[in-house]
Amino acid sequence: MGLDGVACFGLVFGLPVALVVGAVALRAAVSIANRTVGPPKERTDPFADWDWDGDWEDEKPRRSAEKAIPEPGLGKGMMVSFAVVVLTAFIGAVLGVLAEAVADDLLEGDEGARVALLALFTLPLGFVGAALVFAATLPTTFSRAALVAVVYHFFALVLAAVVVGSVAVALHL
Repeated sequence: MGLDGVACFGLVFGLPVALVVGAVALRAAVSIANRTVGPPKERTDPFADWDWDGDWEDEKPRRSAEKAIPEPGLGKGMMVSFAVVVLTAFIGAVLGVLAEAVADDLLEGDEGARVALLALFTLPLGFVGAALVFAATLPTTFSRAALVAVVYHFFALVLAAVVVGSVAVALHL
């Protein structure tokens, strides 16, 4: 099986698994953020006690406490996770092109250090991009979306560390 077969296998099986894992991580991040934030604040109507037409109307029964950030389903979570990954990859590519153009002699012989530095600079911009995507796709405020992005990035970093560690152990055995 050549390189084409590995790439095909990765696209057919790896991408759906990665999307499902991303959707589950997003749902868990939203759940943890909801526990941290609590229920949304109720908006009070300043004219609630004002009798406009002379008839007293019965108050509508209140529903149970809603969540501040609605948890996405599996399909929407996969779509949002894919959008975050594409945006982060785009940010990394733009930063890589800028680094090549500006700092060609920076870390001349050490390719690993270049990649680590690029990842270090991509992380905060990817965080802001993820928060913007979460604020746009989940009906919530930017500050709540930023909290979801922090938890989501934490899950992603832990998962990446586990995968890289497992691959490193498997290659050394």
